[in-house]
Amino acid sequence: MSSFRLALKLLPMTLNKANEIL
Repeated sequence: MSSFRLALKLLPMTLNKANEIL
């Protein structure tokens, strides 16, 4: 369950990085 919460926390960060790259 903690890994799922970690994934939810990392998802927006990766999306922000993708937006910066694009």
